Amino acid sequence: MDRPAPQIFKVRDEVDDGAFEGLHPNIPAMPSLCLIIGSVRSGKCLFEYSLVQTDKGKKYIKDIKADENVLSDTGYVKVNELYKQGKKECFKIILKNNCELILTEDHKLYTENGMKPMRDCMNEIIFTKQGLTSIKEKIYYGNVECYDLNIDHENHRFYANDICVSNSNLLVNFFCSEQFYKDKFDVVRIVSGTLHSDNKGKILSKYFDCSDHYNDSIIRDIIASQGAYKDKSLRPKYALVLDDILTKDFSKNNEVSFFSTKFRHSINMYVICTQTFRAVSGMIRNNATDIIICRQQNDMEKNKIAEEYAGLVGGLENFFRLYNQCHSEQYQIMYMKASENPCQVFKNFSERIY
Repeated sequence: MDRPAPQIFKVRDEVDDGAFEGLHPNIPAMPSLCLIIGSVRSGKCLFEYSLVQTDKGKKYIKDIKADENVLSDTGYVKVNELYKQGKKECFKIILKNNCELILTEDHKLYTENGMKPMRDCMNEIIFTKQGLTSIKEKIYYGNVECYDLNIDHENHRFYANDICVSNSNLLVNFFCSEQFYKDKFDVVRIVSGTLHSDNKGKILSKYFDCSDHYNDSIIRDIIASQGAYKDKSLRPKYALVLDDILTKDFSKNNEVSFFSTKFRHSINMYVICTQTFRAVSGMIRNNATDIIICRQQNDMEKNKIAEEYAGLVGGLENFFRLYNQCHSEQYQIMYMKASENPCQVFKNFSERIY
């Protein structure tokens, strides 16, 4: 007589109550310790002579001033700051409704499928002031002076040459974009050593609980307040972000490291951003479920990262092949989804390359 197959019970983390259902499978799933290594700044920008609609008429983007009002898809919104980005490699897109725009390939357009980098929009339906349309032609334009805007709009959208565009930084995207975790958390706590000197700080400070310095009491208070809920289903969905806190002088024996081993008992997402991988303790490295590797400016840092994570992708040679594939262009990311077995690797969350 055949014996019934044994029932296998898989070990699993504490589950949520449905708050994180529907997340895209390519982005970090909860609970997540997401380690972001390197600068999360963006290189997205528009040609200096792109026309932006203000409440006083159209102006070239290079002439826009802070506190002016520019048109978004939800009405006029205030400009926080104008950024001069220098010369960038740009392309001209010509839409089927004859709108044209010169921009970098990674600048985002508003499509029916959300915000997407221009390079990924050749078959997308795009929002313009004249209605929905698509790209007819894309032409290399060359290296030209470029600018971008930081605007007071949760989706960071505005019209340039009557085409709805957007720009934001990775952390801003994480918590303000519907493609990531917008409205998924009850509490987003951000501690950033560059809060007042980094462009993203103005946006994050408006929507979230932000501070510009770290001490261990922050984590102790989170553990105490979250632990006060005997019924875990009533506990707030919580994300903690530590940005530019870890430096080479930062002690590795602190609550930042210890919390990495037990964060899932208190919060849902723990994000650590650092530009100094050598400052990251072994506890954090070993417990990271998601690793986002930006382009490294220092070979020693890159080699240290490779030594740590090459084993997840078949060795050093393959790690460097994947890294170079992701960073053959500026402002891309290499995302290692270490929570999967085997590990999955993506370029920009969209293209799975391992």
